[in-house]
Amino acid sequence: IATTVQRHNITLYCGEEFTEIIDDNDNNNGDGDGVIKVSFETGLEMVADFVVGADGAHSRVRNVLGLAPPIISETTLFRGSLQVPDTASIELKGCLEEGMVPLAVDEKGKLYFVLFNFHERHPGRLAWILSTSIDVRSDDKIAPFALVQDHVKEETDLKLIKEVLALSDEDHLKPYPKTSIVDLSDAAIDAYVDRGWGGRGRITLTGDAAHGMPPTDGYGGSMAMEDALVLTRILKNDNAVADISVEDCLRKFELERFARVKKVYDNQCERYNTRMREGKRPGRQSKEFMDWLLAGV
Repeated sequence: IATTVQRHNITLYCGEEFTEIIDDNDNNNGDGDGVIKVSFETGLEMVADFVVGADGAHSRVRNVLGLAPPIISETTLFRGSLQVPDTASIELKGCLEEGMVPLAVDEKGKLYFVLFNFHERHPGRLAWILSTSIDVRSDDKIAPFALVQDHVKEETDLKLIKEVLALSDEDHLKPYPKTSIVDLSDAAIDAYVDRGWGGRGRITLTGDAAHGMPPTDGYGGSMAMEDALVLTRILKNDNAVADISVEDCLRKFELERFARVKKVYDNQCERYNTRMREGKRPGRQSKEFMDWLLAGV
């Protein structure tokens, strides 16, 4: 990102919080010649062609659009990563051959622990997530293994999880704040399904601000990156080349993305419920679903 910013002479403003967004298109009889004006607490004011709210599930841009606030989930997450050393156990090295390795699911649905592989460009690296509905203390550095130890009875899983946590940085052993989910249930989207996920005028949303998902398989980040790719493609081809208005491009973006995002969202909700409410391992994704997902956009 830093390289791209420098190459294109982009100015970044960090630590700013906006106070107002005004879409001037209303003053131009809808002819598409208006601009967006954004004011910030520091007195900074900006004029832009459009605004993309990529500010997470607690998005303030989402509030400007009058959309429903996110739902606080029942879970707290721990997240970490590690480089698997040559001295690692055979079991841990074996995890490098798998895409995703669910190691533990509590029979009462109170927690699960999953390993993920990084991209093939990062050989030997694993990421892990511990999701729990149990209350935890943010200053308890040994909380992850203490939770697992109390609720997982399989010795093989416990041994492997203990090894993973021992190889992780201490900063990874602290919980994140409780996660939030945007309600994209069929009932919730009836009010604005014709507008994608709720953008209006020269304002749109991407990532968790638009479709925050339950903490399940890590697909939320992937969907956010797809959002960026598709939005860029549409603006480049339709606005710059075909001279389609910004408003129409943003609506096209949301509508084009909605079906795919909704399918992934529903899949993640189902798997989340299987793990955290039924206390079962959801198993691998079907080959049909993975082929569709990995075909990309």
